[in-house]
Amino acid sequence: MSSNKKRKLTDEGRIFNEKWTAEYFFIEMKNVALCLICKETISIFKDYNLRRHYLQKHATKMDCYQVSSLIAKKSKPFIDGEFIKECLESVADVMCPDKKTDFSKISLSHQIISRRIDDIEISIENKLEEKVRSFKYYSLAIDESTGVIDTVQVAIFVRGIATDGAPAMVGKKEGLTKLIEDHAVLVGNKGLIRYHCIVHQENLCAKALKMDNIMQIVIKCVTFIRARGLNHRQFQDYLQIMEADSGDVVYFSEVRWLSRDKMLKRFYDLRNEIKSFMESKGKPVIEFEDENWLMDLAFFVYITTHLNELNVRLQGKNQLISNMFQIITPFELKLKLWQSQVKVNDFMYFPTLAKYNPKNSEKYASLILILINEFETRFQDFRKNSQIFAIFATPFSVDIPAVETKLGLIARARTLFYFEVTRGFIYYQNIKIAAIFMYI
Repeated sequence: MSSNKKRKLTDEGRIFNEKWTAEYFFIEMKNVALCLICKETISIFKDYNLRRHYLQKHATKMDCYQVSSLIAKKSKPFIDGEFIKECLESVADVMCPDKKTDFSKISLSHQIISRRIDDIEISIENKLEEKVRSFKYYSLAIDESTGVIDTVQVAIFVRGIATDGAPAMVGKKEGLTKLIEDHAVLVGNKGLIRYHCIVHQENLCAKALKMDNIMQIVIKCVTFIRARGLNHRQFQDYLQIMEADSGDVVYFSEVRWLSRDKMLKRFYDLRNEIKSFMESKGKPVIEFEDENWLMDLAFFVYITTHLNELNVRLQGKNQLISNMFQIITPFELKLKLWQSQVKVNDFMYFPTLAKYNPKNSEKYASLILILINEFETRFQDFRKNSQIFAIFATPFSVDIPAVETKLGLIARARTLFYFEVTRGFIYYQNIKIAAIFMYI
């Protein structure tokens, strides 16, 4: 008699492969593979089983999903699906006539496209909800926007904390963040940390430096040059004749934060050419003859460039809030250094301004002080949790007694063993042992 026991499926340790979602439109739901199209389930996690189901029942239908997905991503009209089908049939007739029947079976009417896009939306939403339920630590990025048909929409991202400060988002009584905070307290979560978008905060700090005497003249000149096609063409031709380093001036848009630096820098580089062109058009700008105004322009160009560089560093993917705050803190120290040096007429860090040998250094020191005060005010809520940030940024220098008990244990562990921190998780000898801070 054979002593071999019958193999059980539970002994095989099969796990769901995430690539099957993209290839066969299956997701894992309650330990079974669920088809997102027909809602049928397959209990055995095998590539062969899922692929067979997909090819036998949905292969043609999936072509429709692929086209529907592209139409939605490119914001094309749903009726374009019928035109795409005609194109596919025409290509198939030439390239692979034996497959033309398969292309003809694909239904791409606007009704079908609409339903497929709804299916994709529901699938994405369900998958996101399932993923969120497994999070132990997370944060939300919430924003309000208006669609092309003036429909108010709320966008929620499970990532970093970011809003534009709209009352609907951050109102003290009825704002969305307040409602989330109240609900968190009801379910026993008192550790919710709420921050205003750190990138937007930095931009608001930059706006505090109001130098309207510069911006009004610069915008006036740029608008005169670019608003009329004739002026714009003549100015570009003039720059070519003068062999200028830059070929044109650029517009400034209030909603495009980084455009102010580009406009100011280009204006400053072409200041002599702009002066001559405006005079040739009978629109002389008297400020070009004012050395104090030119010094203000040089200062404003330099400080705006540094503020923009800071803003760019705060953007991008995989930015932990502790890392972002570490970028802000050195910049604040840099501002204080600049102010102390400018006070004593040392313009080493302002080379464009130093060329004019300014006498009124107190004026520029006071402008830098405005920025210092603005940064201190707007980022004071971040400083309240600086010890929490320090655990993940500089764990070996953190003041352990000043940290909460749970976080203090992590800090102590870091002083005894070597741990690798990767994307919000702590690893020891390639084993994930803890999730840290927030899932962002």
